[in-house]
Amino acid sequence: MTRPSRRSRSRRAPAQGSSGARSDEARATPRPFSGGALAIALLALIVYIPGLRNGFVYDAEVLVENDPRVHTLENPVSLLGQSYWPFGEERMALYRPLVTLSFATDWAMHDGAPWGFHLTNALLHAGVSVLVLLLLSGFASTPAALAGAALFAVHPLQVEAVASIVGRGDILAAGLSFAALLAWSRLPPRGAALLLTVPTLFLLALGSKESAIMLPALLVLFDAATGRLRPGGMRDWTRERAWPLMALALVALAYLAARVTVLGGVAPQSLNPIMAVTPLGATRVRTALQIWPEILRLLFLPRVLLADYSPRILMPAVTWTPRALAGLALLGVSVIGGLYALVRERGRVGLILLWVPVALLPVSNLILPIGVLLAERTLYVAVFALALGVAVAIDALGTGGRRRHVALILCGIVCTLFATRTVLRLPSWRTTDEVFRTLLRDRPDSYRAHWHHARMAWRDGDLPSALAYYQSTIELWPQARPVFGEAGMFATETGQQREARSFAEQGLEQWPDDPALLRRLAVACLNLNDTTAARAAVERGLKVVPDDPLLTAMREAIGVSVPH
Repeated sequence: MTRPSRRSRSRRAPAQGSSGARSDEARATPRPFSGGALAIALLALIVYIPGLRNGFVYDAEVLVENDPRVHTLENPVSLLGQSYWPFGEERMALYRPLVTLSFATDWAMHDGAPWGFHLTNALLHAGVSVLVLLLLSGFASTPAALAGAALFAVHPLQVEAVASIVGRGDILAAGLSFAALLAWSRLPPRGAALLLTVPTLFLLALGSKESAIMLPALLVLFDAATGRLRPGGMRDWTRERAWPLMALALVALAYLAARVTVLGGVAPQSLNPIMAVTPLGATRVRTALQIWPEILRLLFLPRVLLADYSPRILMPAVTWTPRALAGLALLGVSVIGGLYALVRERGRVGLILLWVPVALLPVSNLILPIGVLLAERTLYVAVFALALGVAVAIDALGTGGRRRHVALILCGIVCTLFATRTVLRLPSWRTTDEVFRTLLRDRPDSYRAHWHHARMAWRDGDLPSALAYYQSTIELWPQARPVFGEAGMFATETGQQREARSFAEQGLEQWPDDPALLRRLAVACLNLNDTTAARAAVERGLKVVPDDPLLTAMREAIGVSVPH
């Protein structure tokens, strides 16, 4: 790597002899510490051993347990040309063939047993933690790098990615990106090895999760952090990196072309419940900014972990709320401070500050609204910034002495606390019901938790509780359009016709031309022997969908004149 400037070397004058003032080049030199790597891998595995008892949870029920595509490996190539979800290709707009193929492989290897999927995720997390250790060794001493990697391995924020099974995409994308960063920083910049390795890893990362599209930006940021890219050396850097960057651009274009071919588009049509009702412009930006204070809390104080951040945990920011202002301030400080640090040749500080905004840009909803406003699994890669910050902070105290020893001890205590929180969090992901029991306990204002409890109560025959939960779901988030139809179906099938009519009428106040709600209203009115109201509902419905078979049959039964 390019050596630091004379000015930056003078800032790092040795406090305790020449060994305390190693350049960034020396720090980026790999060291043989296989024992430390093994320790980090074992640590990452040990904390997730209790999770092997968990089952298929939440989205894994749809994407693994009940998806026949991954129950066979007879034609694995066909999985490369299919949507991630087994339904709604254009609506969901997710293309993650490497993850889908890994699910099929796990199913074949473990005969569909959930523990095999959890074991694979734990092993992948252990491998990624070792890659983090190798990356940190380029910026910090061995003890500091080990401390940072240990923090990454046991951080409670990683639980959702590892324990949910479907978080595998985040683990793979992060791991392949970290491997690409290692190759980018350690292979000869003009050699064929780098030109083949990094684009290949980029393609695999994109096949794991679309958020890996930010890898080229992270590679450039890494060069700036390690001193290879400086304000005055842009021409030399461009000459050195031009071909690899062009190869990465071609990979990105090929991926986007494949994505459009498979999905029929790039952007998802199905948005998260908050963004779905948030108008374009400033309101949407303010709403997206609200996640940044939550990200900061989750990185530094992950005591409360949530499987879902839908309303009323997060809400649309119609005005500049305190949370939106805090998000703007945090993002501004990170970006401006990071760029300033790079200009001042404080590469490690710049990398720490810019890593999270750059890596999380695709899932931030600032550029393109997606299916979630905030999900803890999407923050898997963000923990690297905290790990690097810890390693750099420990080294800043010097290579020896009491302060450094105290810092390492404190880091050990924090890792112990984090590991304990991780182990305690794992049972919350044992079943889907347990996920939502925990969510309701921690956030009683979660509309999605109430919705799932309504389904649980209906399934278990507790009809009064089911009705109460459906009503509270609608009270918490009246914009939840599917809930009105489902609640009406519940009430109809359980003989609660007045409630069925009420649910349909409430929904039609917001969506007056919804065919499903009009059908539900007509059926409820007929069951209540209110033929006048039923006739009016059928007439409204046939104006919206003239050929609807159910409404047509009801028209013939009760007699409805529909004007044309």
